[in-house]
Amino acid sequence: MKKNTIYIMVLAVAVFIAGFFMYLFAKNYRHLQNTGAFRSTVHSYRQALNERAPITDPHAIESWMTFDYVNKMFNLPVSFLKTEMGITSTKYPRLTLYREAKLQQIPEQLFLENVKNAVLQYATSTPQK
Repeated sequence: MKKNTIYIMVLAVAVFIAGFFMYLFAKNYRHLQNTGAFRSTVHSYRQALNERAPITDPHAIESWMTFDYVNKMFNLPVSFLKTEMGITSTKYPRLTLYREAKLQQIPEQLFLENVKNAVLQYATSTPQK
């Protein structure tokens, strides 16, 4: 009987100590986040994507990409491809090239080539910064 009581007391003290250290850890972690010592990896990754140099080779375009993605890759104005490709879907620019080719009933490869040509035309007609 006495062993069970001692065992329960030791276990209770261990749980209390573990809880106390978890509280201290959480408190210090929040403080470090608020002071900027820790940054979210997702935030840093997104910031790096937005700050990277634009891609200049239109052959990198694939049909799984959205128009939004292509616009960001090549620093295109948001409405450029919508106008050039005659897109009327309300889902633009969050629409994949593949899906738009299906909607326009154009073979995927032909549509992809048309997008690449439009991007190339924009790149050659617009002075680079």
